[in-house]
Amino acid sequence: GCRVINSTLENVVLFDDCVIEDCDLRDCICDDGCELQGIDLRKKMLRKGTKLISGAKEVLSQLKQNHYRMAIASNRPSQFTEIILDHLNVRHYFDYVVCADKVDRPKPEADILKKILDDSYIPASEALYVGDMTIDVETGQRAKMRTVIVLTGSCDEKEIRPLMPYKIIKDVTYLPEII
Repeated sequence: GCRVINSTLENVVLFDDCVIEDCDLRDCICDDGCELQGIDLRKKMLRKGTKLISGAKEVLSQLKQNHYRMAIASNRPSQFTEIILDHLNVRHYFDYVVCADKVDRPKPEADILKKILDDSYIPASEALYVGDMTIDVETGQRAKMRTVIVLTGSCDEKEIRPLMPYKIIKDVTYLPEII
């Protein structure tokens, strides 16, 4: 493992088993195994550059006003996800937030979606899963849910289409038309 003590670092990538004490870290990637003391790097790094995609807040508001129950299924740890949701000021739109650290197996296994469905008493046949990557198509299919892929993620339509999701949309503003 890596150990950094009393140092100033910039543009650093940190992985498992790192211990960092009293450091001024700027543009870096930190992994779950990092222990930090003296600073709250995780909040700072998660907030940096994190923003909602165009139209997302309006769609969330519209769906909430129409009494749809919404959930987050994230492979990020709960602590990271909550920081992001609070930073973006969207936590109040979601009835459930389930992250990989709260289930036995992360995506693409269906555990995370099944937990949401079980906790909300919604059958998979009445739910819609929205994602933006190939892993989301796989996860939705394993949970036997209709899956909509929004082409604003890291995957393009050529990667998504062969997996045969329920729908593919160009951006999130088309979502209310599908529901």
